[in-house]
Amino acid sequence: MVMVDGTPYRIREDGTVSEGTDNDKLVYANAVHFQEDDEFEITQTSVSFDSLQSRVKRQLPSPNYFYAFVIKGKFARIKCGGLTKQERPFVDGLDVLIPNHPVFNATDVSGTMAGFYCPDFIGNINTKGFHFHFISDDRTFGGHVMEMKTAGPLVVKMDQKANYSLQLPDNADFGEVSFEKEFQYKKD
Repeated sequence: MVMVDGTPYRIREDGTVSEGTDNDKLVYANAVHFQEDDEFEITQTSVSFDSLQSRVKRQLPSPNYFYAFVIKGKFARIKCGGLTKQERPFVDGLDVLIPNHPVFNATDVSGTMAGFYCPDFIGNINTKGFHFHFISDDRTFGGHVMEMKTAGPLVVKMDQKANYSLQLPDNADFGEVSFEKEFQYKKD
């Protein structure tokens, strides 16, 4: 899922994109009321995903806060991933799901990356560092950003957050689940 301008878009495991509905179920989501604190432009073309993250990190006033981002631009190529829908009893963690997830590729596409930066001390409650999702301007392509190369300037809007609220499920299933297994995906 990616939310842009208050509209949620669901990217299914086959890569199709649809507007979210009130009946959609989510296992986990990050959301924010975006209030822009800063904006800057990256004018260099052919910027990689790693380079983008390094440049944005240098713009952070402090690495100890949470940040939300809206990044608009044109991409020469972008590789996004999704997750396969799970059925009960939900035994596979991210350590199994991510290496086997569906991957979607696009070239010469304009769109929006929306995402977050979480400080290192967040641990396994959330993904520390950067996490971005993408939706094309025509709303036909998207997913979790894995790789990209820009084809023009990027406009980066940033919102610094000093608050982090976590809402846990209030049901018997959550009360009975075991968290003994490590579910945080670690990239080798």
